[in-house]
Amino acid sequence: TDARAVQLPEKVRRRIHAVRRGRGSMKLRLGGILKRLGYEVVRAVALELHGLHNITRLEMGGNDIGPSGMVVVAEALATLTRLQYLDLFGNGIGSRGAKALASALERLPCLEELHLSNNGVGPAGALALASAARKASAQAPVVSDASRQAATPLPVKAPGWLASR
Repeated sequence: TDARAVQLPEKVRRRIHAVRRGRGSMKLRLGGILKRLGYEVVRAVALELHGLHNITRLEMGGNDIGPSGMVVVAEALATLTRLQYLDLFGNGIGSRGAKALASALERLPCLEELHLSNNGVGPAGALALASAARKASAQAPVVSDASRQAATPLPVKAPGWLASR
């Protein structure tokens, strides 16, 4: 099935359209509204996410998207380079989905907060996420204060999603 041909629920279409048009904040709240709509709808939403480059907050918790859904969502997440907050709790992504997410996390330099409870990521998924955390920490940029006209490194903390909560 062509994901672009899938009819998104009106509530989802309105929210995506508002973010696309830049109305209000750059937050997309899809928590719980994709539940039981199936893989094709999740895939269609993932395709829509590709064009939302300015989004800073994405809430997709409680949708039970599963491992296959997480794989397609992770591909889209990797393009959201300004994303600061990501809520994916209660999606049953399993180890396969966690590995896909880990790959995407490596390309999200602004991410400060990540919620992944109740996903059954398992040991292999947890290792993939831990590896992504190490890579993100190692790639933390060194920032210079241009006002001092010197390359004095300023302290840059590791991405916030690395912190245990």
